[in-house]
Amino acid sequence: MSTLVITGGTGSFGSAMTRYLLKETAHNVRILSRDEHKQEKMAIEFPPSSRVTYILCDVRDLDRLQLAFHGADTVIHAAANKIVSSGEVHVVEFVQVNVFGTMNVARACIDNGVKKALLISSDKGVSSVNLYGKSKAVAESIFTSSNMYGRGCKFASIRGGNIWHSRGSVIEKWLSSPNHNIKVYGDQATRFHLLMPDWLEFCLKSIHNTHGGEIFIPKCDAWSLRDLADAFFEVFHDSKIDFLPARRGDKPNETLISEHEFSSSIDLDWGYVIEPSDEVRQVWNYVPHEGKQVSGAVSSNNVGRMGIDELRSLIMRTI
Repeated sequence: MSTLVITGGTGSFGSAMTRYLLKETAHNVRILSRDEHKQEKMAIEFPPSSRVTYILCDVRDLDRLQLAFHGADTVIHAAANKIVSSGEVHVVEFVQVNVFGTMNVARACIDNGVKKALLISSDKGVSSVNLYGKSKAVAESIFTSSNMYGRGCKFASIRGGNIWHSRGSVIEKWLSSPNHNIKVYGDQATRFHLLMPDWLEFCLKSIHNTHGGEIFIPKCDAWSLRDLADAFFEVFHDSKIDFLPARRGDKPNETLISEHEFSSSIDLDWGYVIEPSDEVRQVWNYVPHEGKQVSGAVSSNNVGRMGIDELRSLIMRTI
């Protein structure tokens, strides 16, 4: 029976992945997080058992990670500080968790003979303009370069966009706002759209197909903040919407594959993969994927756009 570890396991992704693994697979699951209250709450739905283990663990603590990863086959590294505005203020904390914490996770995987490790990254790490995005870009590089140590662990990353109704997402914030009164910053901005079930399946498929060193990219549509706000108002007619200028650190459009990356990116049909550079892949004899080369950058302003009717229907199904 294989064991899969999820760092940041009490977050939206970790909870959803645990639910999926227990229902659809035979994996044992170790849930790592630094918040005992969230673990206690999560244990109501997933009580500790022969398949579910909770471990209080901060990714900044390498010794604790070494113990937590012992005997594990796969690690999904989802632990991170993620609030963009917070990262601009608490710079050192973000670097310690998102960068040094990722270094610790990679080290613990290598030392414990973990077979595969997957970093949950973000579109904000591409051409990043804020500290959160910059920390994710560095985390991707850490995971890619960790393949060079030659101890059998395959490290890869996946980049995602806005996971619908996940903790901290736009729609989650709007739905929880008092009287559904909301503020929209930069209403012409566009964002990628992903549903959690699709994201989970893409994550597991990436783990299964990794050769070590790639960044996997899902194929997804996008929406504009203006269209989402208009759909929100059609559902909540009494809400008040304030349209405000974009905040510092917010980009008008997000990117999953940049103009500097598409030449080394392959279309796998079920997603895209950015392969490591020639200089890096030679270190561990990387085996390229087969498929068509991606023809250009993938941005939230050049993929399929969701309309107001579709967004309104999605909001109705969410509430």
